[in-house]
Amino acid sequence: MENKNVNQTKEKMIKSCKAVKIFIEVLKCLFIIVIISGILVTFMLIEPVDESEGNLASNEIIENTDSYIEEFEDTEINWSKGIKILLTFSIILSLEKMLKEIIEKETPFTEKNIKTLEKMSLLAIAFAIVARGFTIVFALAILIIAHIFKYGYQLQTESDEIL
Repeated sequence: MENKNVNQTKEKMIKSCKAVKIFIEVLKCLFIIVIISGILVTFMLIEPVDESEGNLASNEIIENTDSYIEEFEDTEINWSKGIKILLTFSIILSLEKMLKEIIEKETPFTEKNIKTLEKMSLLAIAFAIVARGFTIVFALAILIIAHIFKYGYQLQTESDEIL
């Protein structure tokens, strides 16, 4: 009876991982769209120099460059937002990698998943530094989960050796 419960739990875990993996793939596509649109908007803010106006005196070039820089700085481009987006995207990719491993190996307790969780915790710590918020708790939670997975992996390895 106990083995049946374990198998049912395992099947539910795999189904859940597959469902979340589909969601992560959609989320990943949305992030790619956001990143590409952000890059395009950034390039649209930089006006090209019209060379048909002729040669400008060096003072005019400096003044024009300064005004472009001021306009660029005045725009609401916040580089920390871009870094947060990239870090979040990296965490999403790591989560997708971890879900794929769980589905393939039919267990969450693998060395690869431990390393992925540790990487995710470092990315989350970097995010917390950039965000300057309470997200450090989230990052530390991921790190603790990585240690729990390491312990689970060791227990599973011992159990598999006994069987």
